[in-house]
Amino acid sequence: MIVLHGSYFGDNFGDSLFVIQYVEHLKSLGYTDGEIALPFAGQRVRTYVDVSPRRGVHTFLSAEKIVFFGGGYFGERKTQITTWHLRFLIRYGFIGMISRALGKKYIFLGVGAGPLKWGLTRAIVKAIVNGSEGFYARDEKSEKFLKGLGAKNVFRTTDSLIHWSKHRDLSNKDTKRILLHLPVKKEFESGLKKLISSIASVFDDSYEIVIANDFYKPSFESLSLHYARLHWSSVTYVEYSNPREFCNLINSCGFVFTVKLHVGIVALSSGSKVFNTYMHEKSQRFYRQIGKEQYCFDFRKLDESTQKLVEAMATLRDDDNYSYDLPQEVLRLSKLNMSILKDFVGTSK
Repeated sequence: MIVLHGSYFGDNFGDSLFVIQYVEHLKSLGYTDGEIALPFAGQRVRTYVDVSPRRGVHTFLSAEKIVFFGGGYFGERKTQITTWHLRFLIRYGFIGMISRALGKKYIFLGVGAGPLKWGLTRAIVKAIVNGSEGFYARDEKSEKFLKGLGAKNVFRTTDSLIHWSKHRDLSNKDTKRILLHLPVKKEFESGLKKLISSIASVFDDSYEIVIANDFYKPSFESLSLHYARLHWSSVTYVEYSNPREFCNLINSCGFVFTVKLHVGIVALSSGSKVFNTYMHEKSQRFYRQIGKEQYCFDFRKLDESTQKLVEAMATLRDDDNYSYDLPQEVLRLSKLNMSILKDFVGTSK
């Protein structure tokens, strides 16, 4: 049995797409539903793929190989740091140490890392990486961070979803349709208000605005919907239902404004013009990788760069020579994750 483990506890767009991608690839190698396990995947995520019903820690006992896939879960966020570390130690540190103690072969593919401020977390990360068959970091900064901890067997790829093409449909693109994917919490409301006002100063009322979140959380308040309606007459709210439908929404939009990494990745590969106002530096790392850092801004520092922000948006709007092609080396390293996966698990007999 091949065990897949990632950030799949709730239905978050990017993390759910990782599940679909890796399960599909294992099946292309001949593995059946019963030979693939997602021990701690949330109930909604499990409806997107057909895998073994086995769940829980005991699943690792019968695992032939363990694959930690996708996501930036080896790097802390900027808020609620204590909560983040405790959750990390339970969800990944404990599982990694159990896998190592059981003598299982395990690998990390396309995972981001750093920063990590807690000494205990850093020590555990070093131990589980050193016990693995390899940690394939998705960017240079993650690779350097892990090597700085003294971790061995650290190599570099890129995010595995960058090359994934099954979501693409270029037939329904509307260049006058804008997706505002800006699901920020109440504490960032003033920044959101200014950001939407800046977008409206560049994109007039002739544009159709779509508001959407990329996760299933019914209680989440969509603040951007209120502020968007102050500036545009055509504003639609689309409730998140599943990752495939969200991909279809992205495919239909000529412009995408997002605070998240994987919404931007999918939008870029679908031929949309993308502007990222990130909450986590993993997005900054990606836009630097692909040479579009001029369209990537720190959400928490927008007050310091309002004029630069507006100028960048106007440039993006008017750039008729905008390149939608991602760098070939970035694509090659993204595909490499799947080659390494095949070498690691082999084909099912």
